Amino acid sequence: MPGAVKAVRGRVLLMWFLCTASPAFAGQEAPDGASRQAADVDSASAAQAGDASVGEEPRPCAFKARLLPFGSDKERHCGSDVAVIAGVIVSGSGLSGGANYRYFNLLDSPIDAQLRGMFSVRGYHDYRLSIGLLDARNSTLELNAADARISSLFNTSTRKAPGSALYVEMRYRDYPRHTFYGPGNRAIEDNRTDYALRGVSAEGVWQRQISARFGVSARAGLLTLHVGRGQDDSVVDFEQRFIPATIAGAVEQPRFVTAGVGFEDDTRSDPRMPEDGRLIAASLRTFRADRPNLSFTRFTAEVRTYRRAFWRGVFGTRFIFAGDFSARGSSTPFYVRQSLGGTDTLRGFDSYRFADRTLVHATAMYRYRANRYMEIIPFYDIGTTANGVSKLDFGARRTSPGIGIRARTDKQILADFAYAWSTEGGRVVFTIGAAL
Repeated sequence: MPGAVKAVRGRVLLMWFLCTASPAFAGQEAPDGASRQAADVDSASAAQAGDASVGEEPRPCAFKARLLPFGSDKERHCGSDVAVIAGVIVSGSGLSGGANYRYFNLLDSPIDAQLRGMFSVRGYHDYRLSIGLLDARNSTLELNAADARISSLFNTSTRKAPGSALYVEMRYRDYPRHTFYGPGNRAIEDNRTDYALRGVSAEGVWQRQISARFGVSARAGLLTLHVGRGQDDSVVDFEQRFIPATIAGAVEQPRFVTAGVGFEDDTRSDPRMPEDGRLIAASLRTFRADRPNLSFTRFTAEVRTYRRAFWRGVFGTRFIFAGDFSARGSSTPFYVRQSLGGTDTLRGFDSYRFADRTLVHATAMYRYRANRYMEIIPFYDIGTTANGVSKLDFGARRTSPGIGIRARTDKQILADFAYAWSTEGGRVVFTIGAAL
């Protein structure tokens, strides 16, 4: 036991060092390319991120990327850089940290490489290797990996500029204690269990920013995830809590061939700290499984609005929808279903509290600028899930009011501290970097 305590204490201290070593912090899970994730994050993102990046600005090259078929009109970079990143890997991973390394113009070619690794205090790991035309990756719209949560599906917190990126991304993730309560909006809190989720993905990615306001992105590739025994000894094992044969994807996990496309139309004043404008984003992605009855197609939509209000404040709203559609007799594996609860939806409930094939969620908030370095943010979350659009029951909706304090500067969000209420009690929520 003393050894275990020392190990945990060491991880916490290392996470704290990673956060304090960088003047800018990464946000939650978010896509690569967001400043909330260093040179990426999907992806905390990492990601998804986003995380913030630190390092020397690479020196410009002599040639222009516009000479390339998918290049941008700005000067490319040369050499390499390294960034310390901090945030979260996915919801429930806990405080995470790592590094992001970029090398431009491999062997004097227009090909770039990016390697990123993160680990968390709860033992989560995420490693990514990207190779291709990456110079405009951070400034163009990126559709995140096929298993990303809807809240981190795009790099919505980064400034965009006309340009393109084209690359291949390979990723390995290891989540040793993912939470599961059972499917549906009526899952019982006492049924809480956990499972381990590990796997790889390989995808080709194209990003095209047509203007500072409008961008499109597409991804296609393979996704292979495996479910194992969770490492949280404080809860009952998955197999003891549920009958695996009754949970889609619990007995056998398929290999998916995925392909998707998304767009974003963004008129916000500043994606990092919006005070007016709106964002509209949507995606459509197909998941074709090599096992019967586990293929599906997912549609997502998100709308955010911001308006300057009284008392030096900003009134903001956010609406999200996610729906999985499949042939009769087919379903979505439980471990890739979208869910409500955690740090960005129904914040008074635990992460992954309500998971199902369809979800609807809305947030209203008021950001009061108390002083240069602090905002006070009362908010109200409301949402529901169901096993299909036709089965949505808004009478079974869940709500979660709360209030938060945001640490910020004139140029970036540092961290959010919030307390949210729900029918299951109160919950403290802490996030680093970009938020709503």
